[in-house]
Amino acid sequence: MNTENLLPKIALNLRELRKFQKISQKKLAEGICTQSYISMIEKGEISPSATILHAFSIRLGVDINYFFDVQENLMYQYQDELIKLIKGARDKNDYTEIRQLLKRQEQNPFMSSTKMQKFMNYHKGLCCYFLDHDAKKAIEILNQTLSTDGHAQGLYHSEDIEALVAIASIHTEEEKWSEAKPYFLQAFDIVKRYPAAIKVQTMQKIYYNYIRLLYQSGSYTEIIQVADKGINLCKENDSLYLHGQLLYYKALTLNKMERYNEAIAYFEKAIMVFNIQENEQLVDYTRKIITKFKDIEKSDK
Repeated sequence: MNTENLLPKIALNLRELRKFQKISQKKLAEGICTQSYISMIEKGEISPSATILHAFSIRLGVDINYFFDVQENLMYQYQDELIKLIKGARDKNDYTEIRQLLKRQEQNPFMSSTKMQKFMNYHKGLCCYFLDHDAKKAIEILNQTLSTDGHAQGLYHSEDIEALVAIASIHTEEEKWSEAKPYFLQAFDIVKRYPAAIKVQTMQKIYYNYIRLLYQSGSYTEIIQVADKGINLCKENDSLYLHGQLLYYKALTLNKMERYNEAIAYFEKAIMVFNIQENEQLVDYTRKIITKFKDIEKSDK
């Protein structure tokens, strides 16, 4: 490695990619090296080993050549635009659009990186379930997203965790609760061992989907514990993502436990969050649930 020529390039590409993905030095360093080591690399003071760069490439979702070749930046920009388009369609539950976007990229060499292959397989699995209603095939595709490259060192792609949650959620929807739970527990184990490496929104998604499983299987006491963890995570990170839904499921559970006054209070908290998000559909739905439960309570007296 020609240190004199490559050090500035590695330093610049690592720093810009890390900041672009909004990953702190501390998070990037988790299980790989020290934060101060990354700081020295980004200042061009030291040359990282190939092993360290490989670990960074897995965590940041790029080919290791990204750190050496300026042309890789163009590839990353293209990938980022595609990711935004697909995530935008997913937010609208437009899986037909997602499938069309994926088909256009099948022969694109820019999609050859490990991260993009995982990203595309993950969304192919979702399309298979929501468009074709083929749970078995969808789970097969999602399992292809899971891999073991770097897992021993805690080097997980976000798509690994997303795939675990998606598989668990499909089993939940199919009422195969015993098959769903191991996937959730595996996701929780990763979060427990490598918390700094997991995005907050991913953790919130795990809590929310696990609660849905617990609710359908009638594990009400555990729901309260898990919901509180998820709600506290939202508060600690000033995040509205799934905050209202966590409050809503806690309210449903309290109602099942006949703790009616507490249930109403949490429904109202959920409505406050939905109002902030300007989600009128969930506001109206939750208000109807409150009215329904109040009417039932009156009739029982």
